[in-house]
Amino acid sequence: MDMQGKIVRGDRILENSDLFEMLYDKYFDKIYKSTCLITLNDSIAEDAVQEAFISAFNNFEKLRDIKKFHAWVAVIASNKAIDMIRKNSRIYPSDQIDNLQEKYSFEDPLDLILDKENKLKIINALNKLNLKYRQVVILRYYYDLPFKDIGEVLGISA
Repeated sequence: MDMQGKIVRGDRILENSDLFEMLYDKYFDKIYKSTCLITLNDSIAEDAVQEAFISAFNNFEKLRDIKKFHAWVAVIASNKAIDMIRKNSRIYPSDQIDNLQEKYSFEDPLDLILDKENKLKIINALNKLNLKYRQVVILRYYYDLPFKDIGEVLGISA
């Protein structure tokens, strides 16, 4: 990234604000929803996703494959969310799950396959998992990432 707010990618120069707006609009909702599933707290999820996008753009040159941008930002967001939870050492009440369920419609794979009762059971089960395991489950089943890719981005063996 240069000082005039442009991202230099190979021989192309992309206006930072245009690229940011396009990618943010395209991916924010899904990344936000998956981060809500990790945190069970919508304000922490929103903060984490916003910080993830900022971090992604500050480190854009490190991304080797633009097709993986979505998963890359999702991993950054979930890591930031976990850091925020640990930093605040908060325990989130289970009624957060009900609030999330009412406030946001999860129209991704869960909505296509499962009814509301089953989604609630899945969200409750996710809530019982350790944050790192929850992160892996969401990356695998929500983003359909191969275990190898999950291991690489999280720095663990697959």
